[in-house]
Amino acid sequence: MRAFSVCLILVIVTAHTSLARKFTPCQLLSELRRHGVPGNELATWICIAQRESALNTAAINRANTDGSRDNGIFQINNRYWCRDNGRGGECNLNCA
Repeated sequence: MRAFSVCLILVIVTAHTSLARKFTPCQLLSELRRHGVPGNELATWICIAQRESALNTAAINRANTDGSRDNGIFQINNRYWCRDNGRGGECNLNCA
């Protein structure tokens, strides 16, 4: 179930990444609800986005010690969940 939740969030985020958008907490709440994120998880996902990226879909951190990068509003790692150059990872998505 956790992998499904992460993939769902990635789909939501990648749909908006190309727009390079900075959400307000209320805008992100509406977007998460619209995509069916369970109500009991909303506060957690909003908190993660605030702390990890300041609600910025275009956020990319400096390289981690293993050379991977964290991308987007939830700072999803490109080593496991997505790929920078084309589709890949557990969710078979492009991080960009």
